[in-house]
Amino acid sequence: MDQADAQGIAVIDESPAVALGSFDSALLSAHKERMTEMIQRDKNRPSVIMWSVANEPESAKKQADSYFGELVAHVKTLDTTRPVTAALNAPYSKDLAGQYMDVIMHNNYVAWYDDPGSLQVIEPQTISEYEAMYAHYGKPIMISEYGAGAVAGLHADPAFVYSEDFQAQLLFHHTARLTSCAARATLWESMSGTLQTS
Repeated sequence: MDQADAQGIAVIDESPAVALGSFDSALLSAHKERMTEMIQRDKNRPSVIMWSVANEPESAKKQADSYFGELVAHVKTLDTTRPVTAALNAPYSKDLAGQYMDVIMHNNYVAWYDDPGSLQVIEPQTISEYEAMYAHYGKPIMISEYGAGAVAGLHADPAFVYSEDFQAQLLFHHTARLTSCAARATLWESMSGTLQTS
């Protein structure tokens, strides 16, 4: 974080709440505590531009509504100057967390997890998806993750999945798509850790 501050790199500070599937009061209490610790630790860092409360929660579950409503309200009592977000992956028509976020982040793996190997679908699918998401939420949309894995040193012509060549082509297609799409993307770096109640 010191380097991000010094180099002017924008950071979205994210809670270790990854793939939340339950939304009980004990977890909410632990989640609030973790967010409080993170915000108290990082609130004076100029690199931090947003607080992210979760990554890929099961936000279509009924309990997610009150859980994220209360969690985001708590975060906003700790810092009124920065937007609150979460990386969502539930279908936007069923998502119950996005209504509380200031910015919607979304993880997008078209041509990798969805339609693997089909580079030609990246632009049409992502543009229509993000236009629909923007119409639904009426909030800024950020692509928080995208990409493909590769086996180091594996090359192929023509490129195929898991080759470095396919990975490079997929990243190129996603980057080119950004010129004609309202959504913008970020570089995601994971730090180890998970949210637990004990």
